[in-house]
Amino acid sequence: MGLNGPVRNDQAVDPGTDTNFIDLLFNVGAPRDVHLGAGTYGFGKTVAYTTSRVGTVVYWTRCEGEEGLEDRFIASALGDGYDADGKRYTGRHWWGRVIDDENRVEPVTGNLARELGSLLFSRGFEGTETGTSILILDPIIDDGGSGDAIATLTDAILRNLWPKLLRNQTDRRVMRIRLQRDGSDQALPAIETHPQFGGYAACLLAVRSAQAPDLDERISWQFPLDTYEVRSQRPNKLLGHLALTRYPVTEAIVESYPSRSVALMRNRAELVVKYLERHQIGVDGFQWAAVFKPTEETDDSFADAEPPAHDDWIVASITDPRRKRDVNISLREIRKITDAFLSPNRTNVDSSKPVIPTGWVGDMLSDLIPHPGERQPAPSSKKGKSERRGGKRSAKPQARLVEVRYAPGSRLGWTRTSLDVEVDRAPVGGASVDVDLTVGIEGGSWPDDETIKRLGWLAEGNFATGPRQLKPKQTATYVYEARSELAIDVEVRVVDR
Repeated sequence: MGLNGPVRNDQAVDPGTDTNFIDLLFNVGAPRDVHLGAGTYGFGKTVAYTTSRVGTVVYWTRCEGEEGLEDRFIASALGDGYDADGKRYTGRHWWGRVIDDENRVEPVTGNLARELGSLLFSRGFEGTETGTSILILDPIIDDGGSGDAIATLTDAILRNLWPKLLRNQTDRRVMRIRLQRDGSDQALPAIETHPQFGGYAACLLAVRSAQAPDLDERISWQFPLDTYEVRSQRPNKLLGHLALTRYPVTEAIVESYPSRSVALMRNRAELVVKYLERHQIGVDGFQWAAVFKPTEETDDSFADAEPPAHDDWIVASITDPRRKRDVNISLREIRKITDAFLSPNRTNVDSSKPVIPTGWVGDMLSDLIPHPGERQPAPSSKKGKSERRGGKRSAKPQARLVEVRYAPGSRLGWTRTSLDVEVDRAPVGGASVDVDLTVGIEGGSWPDDETIKRLGWLAEGNFATGPRQLKPKQTATYVYEARSELAIDVEVRVVDR
C-alpha cells in the first residue's frame, strides 16, 4: 500500500488511521498493534542505516493520499549525536521539503518526487501501482573476504527468505527478489529442488496444508514426511503444527553442512525467526529438516516472545502467563517430537503397562515451577501434619528475573532494557545481587564494553553500579543499553557480601 498516512508526527491522528510514513521515517519504535503482524517500525529499520557506510537511506513511495495516488520522496541519515552552537543534536537528518517557519522536513511530493525517484531508482511505479522503494547508499556487504558479494547475498536470501521464493503460492506470500551484477540478473536457485532447502520447503507446505486443508499448494517430494499437531494438554489447546522429513545429502552440499534444524516462523509472516538445531541423523549420507508454525489463535503469544531483533523466542520476556505457557510448551514439544523422529528406537516402552504421556505430566508440573513475572503462593499446612519451626533453611538464596522491558535507547540503533530482579529464599538481612552481561554468539558469549552500556541499579531516578542488597520480597531494577542488533546474555546471581 506504500508509506501512507500523515507526513507530520507532531500532530494527533484519529484511531485506526494508517501511520506508515511517520512510523518508518520519523518515529523510533511503534507498538505492534496488528494481530498476526510481523514486527514493529522500531529497531529493525536501523539495519538499513548501519548497512550504509554513510548511514544514509533514500525512500520513494507511492500511496493513496488525500487527493488520490501520491508519490513521496525523502532521504534520511542516522549518525551519532553531537553538540553544536550550544545545542544538542540527535544525529538524525532528513532531506526533503523544508518548512522553514516550522523548522521541520516533509517529503517531496507529486511530479518532483516522481522525477527524483526515477533518477535514482532502477525501477519505478507503473500505472496505479503502489509500494515503497528503499535505496541504501554505499552498502557494506561482508563477503568474508571472498570478494563475491553476489554469493554472499544469495546465501543470505536462501537462509532467511526461502519461504518467499516458493513458486505457485499466493501473492500475499511471495517476494519477487532479483540480484543484479552491473545490470545483469543473477539467477537464484529453485527452492523446491534445492539440495538443502528443498526439505524445508516440503515441510512448510505440509504445515500450510494442515492449517488450511483447502489450500492447493503442493510440490513433488519423494521422501517420507511426517506432520504433527503441537498441543497443550491442560487446557486441551492446539498451539501449532510441526512437519519433519529425512532426505539424502547430495554432493552439492557435502562441502558445506547438511540440514539438521527446525525452522521456527510465525503464522502469517513466514519469515524464519530462528533455526532450532538438534543432532544429526545417525545414518551417514542423510540430513533432515523441519518447520514449525503456530496457529493464528496463538500467534500473538510467539510475537510477545520475540526480542527487538525478531530472531528468537524468549519465554522469560513474556509477561502474560497464558501466552508464556503457549510458547514454553511448544518449544518443549518441538524438541521432544524432533528427537523422537531422529532416534525412533531410543526409547523402549513396555506395551503391557499403561503409559502416561510425558507432555501431560510436563504440563502438570509446569504449574508448580515459578516463572519470571509470577509469584509462587506460600505453602499451606494440612490438617494432621505439624509444621517444622525454628529450623534453618538449607537452600541458598537465588536471584531471578521477574520482568524484562524494552525501550528505545539514548542513541539511535540502541535498545534500553530494564530487568526487574528478586531474590528467592533471601535471609532477613537480605542478599547481595549482581548482573552479568555478555554478547551472545553461536556457541558461547563474550564481554564487550563497546556494545553494552551498563547503567546500573535504578534508585530514585539515579543509577548505582556494583552489587545491590535485596531483602525478601523486594524488587530492584537493573538497566542497560546495547546495540539493537545484538543478542545479550543476562545472568543475575547472588554474590558474597
